[in-house]
Amino acid sequence: MSSAAGHVLYAVIEALRYGVLYLFSRRNARDLGYVIGESGLLGARDVRLVVLAPTAYFSEAPSTWLQTLCDDMNTGLATQVARLGLDTLSMRVDLERFPDWFRWPASDNDLVRAMLERDRVCP
Repeated sequence: MSSAAGHVLYAVIEALRYGVLYLFSRRNARDLGYVIGESGLLGARDVRLVVLAPTAYFSEAPSTWLQTLCDDMNTGLATQVARLGLDTLSMRVDLERFPDWFRWPASDNDLVRAMLERDRVCP
């Protein structure tokens, strides 16, 4: 994986930035003028912050390190969600990889198949 593609840690940090913005928006929805309800994004019960990449993207980091990263990020997210009093929300970071056969660019059919065959890096 080239250095231009970044490192999995930076991808997780980027996903967490989106998660923090989501939490801010959900907690301050009324002040921000958002419509609040059970449906829609701000009413979600389960939010997954997913880093999806080819298998090679994750190969430079040891699997134990990746598992620790997922565990620690998910513990921190659960703590923050509880601290904010968002009892109906579950938020987690997941690392997922495309199947080894997948190459980009790809046909729509191959992309759909790859999305259906992706798997988690951290169980």
